[in-house]
Amino acid sequence: MGWTRKILRVDLSKGTCKSEPLNMEWAQQYLCQRGLATKYFV
Repeated sequence: MGWTRKILRVDLSKGTCKSEPLNMEWAQQYLCQRGLATKYFV
């Protein structure tokens, strides 16, 4: 898997998608994908 340095926020209630830059500090702290996804979720 590769990094694009972006995340996609999906709002299912509104039916919208928004691309935003990845917080690289978090990416370095939470190296695995589950850890990073959990950090954004919380």
